[in-house]
Amino acid sequence: MSDTDCRITIVVNDKAGHGLRAEHGLSIWIESGDLKILFDTGKGETILENANRLKLPLAETDFVVLSHGHYDHTGGLACINRIVSRAAFLLHPDAVSPKYNIPKSGMVREIGMPKEAKAALANVDQRKIVWVTAHAHPAPGVGVCTDIPRKTVFEDTGGSFYLDPDGNRSDPMIDDLALWIDTPEGLVILVGCSHAGIINIVNHIRSITRKDRVRAIVGGLHLVNADSDRLEKTTASLAKISPEVIIPCHCTGKKAAEVLRAGLGERLLPCYAGLSYSL
Repeated sequence: MSDTDCRITIVVNDKAGHGLRAEHGLSIWIESGDLKILFDTGKGETILENANRLKLPLAETDFVVLSHGHYDHTGGLACINRIVSRAAFLLHPDAVSPKYNIPKSGMVREIGMPKEAKAALANVDQRKIVWVTAHAHPAPGVGVCTDIPRKTVFEDTGGSFYLDPDGNRSDPMIDDLALWIDTPEGLVILVGCSHAGIINIVNHIRSITRKDRVRAIVGGLHLVNADSDRLEKTTASLAKISPEVIIPCHCTGKKAAEVLRAGLGERLLPCYAGLSYSL
């Protein structure tokens, strides 16, 4: 693989290809030149099973990047922690904070990083943990950003998220983290759930890098609860950004994927565990 090649493999997703296990969660394997990055870990042991079937060398992971502190993106950490022992970890400090979902029904559900994953993170050599606020550049041509400004009027966190079980403190999801790889043909952007809003994320990365061209967007867009107005404006904004490919995973939602496909055409690819896409 040359220095400019980039290969992205979906390891964990709500839908899976033949012979792989589906799981409500997300994990993406990225190879860029000689660099190997694991972006999120899913919620449990599925990451191990699928990675083995896909013959991914998890032991060679250089960076584990956690997009935010929800269980379906961090739970698999407890299963792989010893395997990725050489890796550095990048995440926002709030990713380990308690997190709750309290919908209109009032049923309180804890959705933060599981205690087993927190314990695994605590056992990591603390010199290998990079607590990211604002943005960081772990390797040449690779960046991550958090604390993403919320500038669009039509995007929100996508759910009833709180920092306490009584629902007194809304969770602004400032730990929402995105990763980008700067290639000669444009930015390759990876997102976990896009709680900051995918358009906010893309525009913020463009501002940081001072590069407008976006080659690919891969990950969860969290449009599963989006109304028609948000879907229409998101589709129009993505069409204006005009990436070469969009792979909407996990929490994007079936209806949203259909709307995006209608507006963006064949550049929208279906996401499933086992999908490997080379740039």
